[in-house]
Amino acid sequence: MYGLKALGTHPSHIEAKQKYAQWYNGYHVVISEVIKSYGDSAFQHLTPNHRDASALK
Repeated sequence: MYGLKALGTHPSHIEAKQKYAQWYNGYHVVISEVIKSYGDSAFQHLTPNHRDASALK
């Protein structure tokens, strides 16, 4: 989280955020922490099972 906070206060980032409409039609940010992921491994997922961490390789 330190890196995210450092980015958020960096002058270049602040300027870019103010001018985001020049490059994008909008934006949506999700900041999250995955505590656990589980399932039957029937399909690949962004958060693979802990017992099958190689699912996305």
